[in-house]
Amino acid sequence: MKNKLSVIISTYNHGAKLFSLLDYLDRLNVDEIVVIDDHDEKDGEIRDKLRSLKTKSRLIVTSRPYGPWATKSVGIKVAKNDYILHLDGDCEPIDEDIIYRHLDWLRKGYIFVFGNTLFKEKGLLTNAFYVRYCLSSNKYFINKPTEFDGYNIIAITGNNFSLNRKMLYTKDIPNLGLYAGDDLYFTVLNLRRTGKKAIFDPTLLVKHKHPLTFRKLIKKYYTYAIGNGVNRRIFGKLGDYYATFLIRVYFSRTSIALKRFGLRPTLLFFALYPLYAVIAIPGFIRGFTLKIKKLKIGYKEIEI
Repeated sequence: MKNKLSVIISTYNHGAKLFSLLDYLDRLNVDEIVVIDDHDEKDGEIRDKLRSLKTKSRLIVTSRPYGPWATKSVGIKVAKNDYILHLDGDCEPIDEDIIYRHLDWLRKGYIFVFGNTLFKEKGLLTNAFYVRYCLSSNKYFINKPTEFDGYNIIAITGNNFSLNRKMLYTKDIPNLGLYAGDDLYFTVLNLRRTGKKAIFDPTLLVKHKHPLTFRKLIKKYYTYAIGNGVNRRIFGKLGDYYATFLIRVYFSRTSIALKRFGLRPTLLFFALYPLYAVIAIPGFIRGFTLKIKKLKIGYKEIEI
């Protein structure tokens, strides 16, 4: 049992992408697939799909839409195995060995294993946002597995990570509902309280689609800043990428951004950067006053 892996999939209105992911996992003969549906009223379709799989599968439905922090928390609690891999329902794994490689890292004693994300977008605005990662995040420049602890945060991703449940200090992800807030809080708290190490493996890739409208972009900037404020307040400085409300841009990486995303998205990012600062400052301030409330999550298991 200790070497088996439960795959937890958080989903909300993911449709065909989810079914494609389930077919992919079914071919790999994983020990258990658990779909956590955040009450999108498509549980009937998901149940029928799970019934067609040869892999032992379960369906958990929340009593109302809570957000990804809740589906991940539920998944950690209901999994049959202590080794747990989390994937978002719209992820598309690239490597056929992704399951076994996550499991291999967990067997080596890491509390968390974080993979990388490949963003393949066509929208100008979305690509302009991802230029931000290239110019501010070190994960674009890590080409081999690198370990870290709660005081040296390299990179985490909420859509492709695994954990050893036996090592956790807390299984509860806080109700922040934020990007770069709930996952980071959960990770850093567990790393610091347990003294265990995590590993970031940039070769564990999934494709992940995040189309952005201008309104969504503003919301993302604001919620990033709130999460950074919360984590700075509680943990102190975590590193340039995650804890500064005004991101540090490395202009020397512009040529990399141009090659990766093209001229127009790169230029648009620099045009949007002042907007990021204006939106982020009040969000960061709010993060210092936001109370982290515990919320009981209602959910039930649907018979397959």
